[in-house]
Amino acid sequence: ATDSKSLLGSYTCGDSPGEFRWQPGVLTQAVSSGRWLVLEDVDAAPPEVLVALIPLLEGRPLPMPGRTEALTPAPGFVLFGSISASAGTSARRELMSAALWSRVPVAAPPPDEIAQILHAVFPEGAPLVPAMLESLTAVHALCAHGSGTARVHVRLGRDLTLRDAVKWARRMLVMHRAQLGAADAMSLRS
Repeated sequence: ATDSKSLLGSYTCGDSPGEFRWQPGVLTQAVSSGRWLVLEDVDAAPPEVLVALIPLLEGRPLPMPGRTEALTPAPGFVLFGSISASAGTSARRELMSAALWSRVPVAAPPPDEIAQILHAVFPEGAPLVPAMLESLTAVHALCAHGSGTARVHVRLGRDLTLRDAVKWARRMLVMHRAQLGAADAMSLRS
């Protein structure tokens, strides 16, 4: 959902009529200040975004659209990009090639680590975590292996992730906040 203007920057209206000023984008700010930048699902970015990243990935200064200068990355600048397990079209795969990026495969955390993460992020939802993990395990089993003699195979658009578990936990807390609060109040009385 990011375009090249939000990454690189653009001219915006100034305080006076007819005045324009340069508003740097997040990539430009990270490059000039030597910060780390994480672009999530970069394989799903529009082609203009991928093309804008190529000079940086090749170790060259970042050209600025509509400006004469190019930005040399400040010390400390690092660009990370995550991709989905199945990276889109062949043209996008070429732009995401190993020649430009260093690939670091990251396996999904096992259920016990997901439980630790959910307990740490949502301590008030601890009573819901075992049932949530049991449900996630059942869904994974159904989607990966099928069930019964007919081998019904359900394929989701993608695998369930830690992000899905965190979103689900957040929703469950909203839905069950009253019950969880009542259970906490009862345990304090005993």
